[in-house]
Amino acid sequence: MTSQYDPKKFDKYIEGLHHNKPLLQKLRFPNYRNIRFGEELVFGFPITVLLGRNGTNKSSILQAIYGTVKGKSVGEFWFETALDAIPKTNSAGLKQSVAHTYRNERNVVFECLKARAPRGLEDPDYWEAVKPSTVYGFPTGASRIPPISVPILHLDFRQVLPAFDKYFYFPPKQHLLHLDKYAKDHGKLRRNYRPQDYLRRRAPKVKRKMETEGVQLSAVTLDIASYVLGRKYESGRYLEHSLYWGHKGTTMVVRAKNYSSEYSDAFAGSGESAALTLIDAVERAANGTLVLLDEPETSLHPSAQQHMLEFLVHRALTKNLQFVIATHSQFFGERLPIEAVRLLREGPDGRIRIVGGLPVQEALHDVADLPYDRTILVEDERAKHIVLAALNEDTGNLKKEFRVTVRRGGVSNILSDIRAYVASGHDNVLMVLDGDQRPGKELTAESEWPRGCAGLDHLIGEQIRASNKFGQNLSFIDEDDRIKYLRFLKSKVQYLPGDTPESLVWVYANVRELGKIYGVDEDKIVEIEKSKSDKVRIQQLARSVSGMSDEAVFQSLLAMLLRTDSPEAKWIKVGLVEWIRKQL
Repeated sequence: MTSQYDPKKFDKYIEGLHHNKPLLQKLRFPNYRNIRFGEELVFGFPITVLLGRNGTNKSSILQAIYGTVKGKSVGEFWFETALDAIPKTNSAGLKQSVAHTYRNERNVVFECLKARAPRGLEDPDYWEAVKPSTVYGFPTGASRIPPISVPILHLDFRQVLPAFDKYFYFPPKQHLLHLDKYAKDHGKLRRNYRPQDYLRRRAPKVKRKMETEGVQLSAVTLDIASYVLGRKYESGRYLEHSLYWGHKGTTMVVRAKNYSSEYSDAFAGSGESAALTLIDAVERAANGTLVLLDEPETSLHPSAQQHMLEFLVHRALTKNLQFVIATHSQFFGERLPIEAVRLLREGPDGRIRIVGGLPVQEALHDVADLPYDRTILVEDERAKHIVLAALNEDTGNLKKEFRVTVRRGGVSNILSDIRAYVASGHDNVLMVLDGDQRPGKELTAESEWPRGCAGLDHLIGEQIRASNKFGQNLSFIDEDDRIKYLRFLKSKVQYLPGDTPESLVWVYANVRELGKIYGVDEDKIVEIEKSKSDKVRIQQLARSVSGMSDEAVFQSLLAMLLRTDSPEAKWIKVGLVEWIRKQL
């Protein structure tokens, strides 16, 4: 990125951020929008990632944070109309309100209450710092506290559009009609007047103003953008103007290596334009700024998202910035500590809960609509074929009852899924793992399990021994959380007889028979058998048969296995089927 940043030191930057205590420490919602009454959002790290499905108030929380700052108001975003009335109070008589806890420059902690206090037609959506009372969760005799005073930057990347895009995609209809009439009256145009005609006409004036008043992007900003976007930027300028029919907006012009000329954000990708805007805004932000980012991943490639996170982490450390990020992207949270992640989840009563203490992968499972019908999760496509073969053996309706799904990311994500399913209360999911994941000893009855977090962690480690490094990062909350995880392992997880699907179907007698069918001589079969990996053996056998793929070889060997009475075949046709049926 820039000479100040070393990607290899990312973990050290994260470690350093643990010493940067955020000024804004907590938000409390006595009564705000659709959030559960009294819910709290704790900022335990200088970067906080808000994850949640659509409609879980992520943007509304950013707006609440914005409104806490001195001189700012939630009313700038949330205002009442004839179509959208705002309830004055809830059933307990509480106004729409947000309480925020902050630390001032003298390290003294205060809690301020801001509430909606309409001032008639003059300001119907006015919010102000009010004297708190016990009904809002304050102690008796609490006095009015001024709000936090801190620089703030709020960027909503669903709405950050260049001036060009604002006119091109949302042209004023009456303006175009006027231009169309003028052009036809003067014989200048026979076709209809288009937005691009106006933009083309105004471009020379924008260019001249850019050359005289445009703000240069700093060398550091260009360097960072080059790292984040993977394109070498040599120069750049931006201009805030109202030259497109009075609509205020920004135009940015950059020059990149291997490009013959400058180009504006009219021809840049939307992700490129947004990333440049974000980087420049953060670079220009004063030290100690509170930065609110709404969906900064918009139109950014996954690698660019990861690089952007690295930039934000470094600037949080070096400029003492506090970030709150509303996102759907795993890349803005997966490398952050657990205290940085907050999940917004709709409760049974329709109100939003704020859940902490979850790894980002688990929080994302909640967001990403994991299958809630009867599902069997497996590690790969070949394991899926084995499970489907078992379901086909059943004379009942198992095949209709269950769907078999390959979990992207393999066993690590499957093991993390368990926590998501336990937390959600859904028990319609089974997991069939490869045999190399089988624990060294079977899980005993629950009555024999140790008590205490340390003993349970050891037991969990034994059960997921093939993924022990992953298991050390499961970050359980308490003893009950660990017990629920173990219960799921005991009742809902099964293991294939062989180490892998390939080792299960690789039976030498069947391989010889298949070789004879396809004309592979005995010596070649003997040579293939010398390979240590059954996966490699299947690849080599496929190469020995013209036009036959690895998958075709695997499925042929699986079909041959199922025609035998071997213990492995019986396990698939009887044991696995009976285990699945018991889960109904």
